[in-house]
Amino acid sequence: MQSVARKILPAALTLAVISFFLPFVTYYYNGVSRSWSGTSGLEYGKNFVRRMFRLPLPHYTMISIPWVALAFLAALVGLGVSFMEGKKAALSSASLAGLSAILLVVDKLEIDASTMQWNPAFRPLVTLGTGYMLALTSLLTAVGISIYALKTGKGNPLPASQQGGDIQFCIQCGARNASADLFCKECGAKFT
Repeated sequence: MQSVARKILPAALTLAVISFFLPFVTYYYNGVSRSWSGTSGLEYGKNFVRRMFRLPLPHYTMISIPWVALAFLAALVGLGVSFMEGKKAALSSASLAGLSAILLVVDKLEIDASTMQWNPAFRPLVTLGTGYMLALTSLLTAVGISIYALKTGKGNPLPASQQGGDIQFCIQCGARNASADLFCKECGAKFT
């Protein structure tokens, strides 16, 4: 399972990173709709909707862009960490993917809260785009894969005295190896 998770985890995180470039949120206001992706909204700052629709309402702020930027950064770092070996890397990758998912949910909550500040007659309609849903789904999938791989790992290896005659267990990942092997086939750890 760990070798399969090592292949699926980077794929899920790559999909999450790519989805930041797809439409994240769409605003409908006065018959006009505007969409932004997780990365294109970074250039607008906090007054995104006001600038997008050219509204003269400087005290209304929408979308705290740093949440999306931090989520993108956490997903990108998690993707880099997912290519590393070992349980610490898997745990770090899962933590970063989980942090990124939490930041996306916080961003959605902030969008809802800031939209509610508007006068109901002038309030824009906000819908989540495919990029947001795909990013959130991919990040949660990455977290689930990492947790499953960590839970169903080989467990604690047997001490050297309990090893079979022609097999040995890796101390790092618990994988079964031939006793003649110098390195673990699963994680590459050196046998002593």
